[in-house]
Amino acid sequence: MTRQSVVVLIALVFAIYMSYSVATAAEVVGRTRSGADILRHTMEHSPGFWTREKLKAAVTPRHYGRRRSASAPSSSDELQAVVKAANNPRVTCPGSEDSFYNGTRFYDGTVPFQTVGKIFFSIGENYFQCSGSISSDQRLVWTASHCTYDLDVRRYVSNAVFIPMYNDNNRPLGTYYATHVYATTPWINSASESNPNVYGDYALYEFGTSFPDSYGHFDLVVNLVPAVNTYRCYGYPAETPYDGEWVNLCQSLGCNRDNTVSPATVGITCDSNGGASGGPWLVADGNGDYTKIAGVTSYGYDTQPDVLYSAFMDSDTQDFFDNVSAGKGAPDQSSGAAGVLSYYQLLL
Repeated sequence: MTRQSVVVLIALVFAIYMSYSVATAAEVVGRTRSGADILRHTMEHSPGFWTREKLKAAVTPRHYGRRRSASAPSSSDELQAVVKAANNPRVTCPGSEDSFYNGTRFYDGTVPFQTVGKIFFSIGENYFQCSGSISSDQRLVWTASHCTYDLDVRRYVSNAVFIPMYNDNNRPLGTYYATHVYATTPWINSASESNPNVYGDYALYEFGTSFPDSYGHFDLVVNLVPAVNTYRCYGYPAETPYDGEWVNLCQSLGCNRDNTVSPATVGITCDSNGGASGGPWLVADGNGDYTKIAGVTSYGYDTQPDVLYSAFMDSDTQDFFDNVSAGKGAPDQSSGAAGVLSYYQLLL
């Protein structure tokens, strides 16, 4: 091997190393009361990355948000198995009023539908989709941790965008590019390809501009008693029979708990699937309006059709949000990605 070849090889290895380092690097910006570090990663963007073809090719996150093949937890006394139709078993929470999509394209161009949106991101040469919602700090969007970090190669996703009020390939409110992503060490350190849905499957994307007040926002509420609270779950399921183009709404008591996770995750009756990951679980405020976020869609089990789980949002979750909201850094303007691009700017 010539000297020139050696130099080229060293440069190539160094470039790969630097690329990997940037993709995996995160700084500690705070700590929860339980001692969990809060991590911030600067999002990488490629100018003009999202084309119409890439958006259409986006699939649900691999390994995550789907129904795990592991044995499901034993049902609580409050759970009853019923048959929705032939060969279609379903577990329902007694006392809930279920509002399922059932093939009807459900959409309303007001809050909370303006507050909920789709998240697209890339991992290498692959393109993925999740759901998210605007927080009370209107530069931050709630989603699931597995919509921000790739457990296969232990690196953060790239080119993350949020499209509020997405519906049927329409983007009436524009497309926002994330500048940073925040997660906690319990999930980053403990989750694995075989068990991605451990404690703390929630995260925040930060954007270079605040969303307008007219889009609405959801206030965080923690430490609820799930069995006596009714949740409204929003998201964009993208697996059969859904296509990811419309919001699905489920309403259910939080009557199931998965004790294989600590603290036990919360289960509701819902027929959403992959693509709905990260979508908000809302509870009512004092006026009866569903404006408070108490969970995000995380996972389900093959053996429990129509049951979805969310991390139990507790005091650590409040610490996480408060630290990120109070200490978030200035937007990274170096890539020119911060802010909003119109639908036409994005696709042309």
